[in-house]
Amino acid sequence: MLNFLKGPLKVPEISICELFERNAGVNKSQPFMIFRGKFITYFKFSKYINSMAYELKAHGAYQNIVAVAIENPPEFLISVLAAMKAGNSVMIFNEDNLNNEELFYSTVNKMNIKTVIICSKYIKKIKIHDDLTYIVSDAGYFLTTGKSLINSLKSRNRIKYVKNILSLGDFIYSDNSINEYANNPNVKVIFTDGENIFAFDDNDITSETIIINYWMPKIDRRPYFYSTMPVNTPLGFLYGIMIPLSFSGTSLYGDLKLLKKIDVDFLILDGIDSINNMGMASYLDDIRYFISPNYDEKLYEKILKEFKKGLISGYSSNLLLTTHLNPFTDIRPGSMGMILNNINYKIDDDHIMYINSPMAAGIFNGKEFIKQEWYSTYRMVKIIDDYFYPL
Repeated sequence: MLNFLKGPLKVPEISICELFERNAGVNKSQPFMIFRGKFITYFKFSKYINSMAYELKAHGAYQNIVAVAIENPPEFLISVLAAMKAGNSVMIFNEDNLNNEELFYSTVNKMNIKTVIICSKYIKKIKIHDDLTYIVSDAGYFLTTGKSLINSLKSRNRIKYVKNILSLGDFIYSDNSINEYANNPNVKVIFTDGENIFAFDDNDITSETIIINYWMPKIDRRPYFYSTMPVNTPLGFLYGIMIPLSFSGTSLYGDLKLLKKIDVDFLILDGIDSINNMGMASYLDDIRYFISPNYDEKLYEKILKEFKKGLISGYSSNLLLTTHLNPFTDIRPGSMGMILNNINYKIDDDHIMYINSPMAAGIFNGKEFIKQEWYSTYRMVKIIDDYFYPL
């Protein structure tokens, strides 16, 4: 019993950008993302990232913190990876953050952010500050085929491009390119819930991704993932972007009809409401596996009873990316989805395991990020015959 803990899995230290580039190098023509029925290959993504990274450095965004506030997954991910490739940490804002303009700018000032990459939908919610550089993503970039159509979009857009308001199209379709990765060991992915500012180290996210990948079912081809989770949240980023990337897979977003057109292997759910509120149930018959980062008993029962399938789920939160995954027959036994060679645990006489996880976010205290020692009986599991039962 618990032999898997005695022989810890060694996880390579690798950045998010390096993980993407390794996959892009061998999967050039493979679709990395399908959004609203249009696909972008690994090669195209890599090209856009390299062009944007060059332009960011040229515009002074180098080894700083760059804000990214974008809704659509393609533009969002290109902006995040390009900023990181230029050696920047990335602070991710969602629509809720932008709804409070005063708090948004207070956070930007607190983190000494000078560059804001933002979509046209969000920029209309805030006033422009002259001391910041805004790079604006117009809707529809990746539904076009080249520069001429991008320029046509820009000419029809209501946004006035001036000295400190630039177009994302000029960054990703630049003729310039950067290939080397700016090695900055302090790169972080930063989020805010409105009260706290918290961050995950770049390598920590990839480590957790690799571990979750290790325990998940393996598909005999490059798998397809459809996610209902917004990418600009911690769990949406981990499960909707990083996990598919670790499989050299394809992420699907948007049109529900894709679930009928493409053999989707994993459906990532944002709780039971993501099924009930989206009219999704009629599209789910052919899904192989359902994933929910947060355990939801109602969701579990619905999938079990209505679809006769299981749910890969766990206990997680915005501040904690580690997850207990439910073991299936084709998932490696003892599935825990966490970094085994760093885990601290104890087991009492009742076979209850208490876990002290190393994957908690660092909380910003006004000067620096302080790593949290996260521990809670909420994460207890009972171990019987190598099976982990949540309590």
